[in-house]
Amino acid sequence: MRRIHFFSTPGDVIPALERFEELESVRYIPNELAVCPPDLSLSSVVDLPEPGQATAEQTTASRSYLVLPATTKLICNPLAGLPGEKRWRPANHENPDSVELTMGGLWEDMMLPGLVTTVHDGSAAQSLMRGFVKVLKGTGFTKYGIWWLGREARSHWEQGMRLATAAQQSPPEYDLA
Repeated sequence: MRRIHFFSTPGDVIPALERFEELESVRYIPNELAVCPPDLSLSSVVDLPEPGQATAEQTTASRSYLVLPATTKLICNPLAGLPGEKRWRPANHENPDSVELTMGGLWEDMMLPGLVTTVHDGSAAQSLMRGFVKVLKGTGFTKYGIWWLGREARSHWEQGMRLATAAQQSPPEYDLA
């Protein structure tokens, strides 16, 4: 399994991630550029800023996290930076036991999708992927095509809210229909 697409509000994703944390001991590493080796590790959804809120007008630009087992060492190689400066960014491809969680959610008058993805077929990464699916099923998400819809997200959709499958600027004919 490589990708899990989902639509959620804070009321959908917070309970789902809390349940996930009951099943799996994980940590979340913000997927952002850092000037020093990243040591910021978040251990719970309650530590994540604004879960269920998109942070950009397209999914690929929204806040994301590398999710890995709590005891797994993070591999993070430096990137080329300014002379005398090292910059770091955690990456899924360097961490075979990880998945990447991109937080979609509410954005202005619409909803953007979230995504759980990995480039790895190893047992640890695939266990995390299966864990996410199990939690979505167990916390009221329903499957609609390739999309998982949280209860609140589905309610917003049924009331006419746009569920844009890629970006705010995407034509409505590409929305979930």
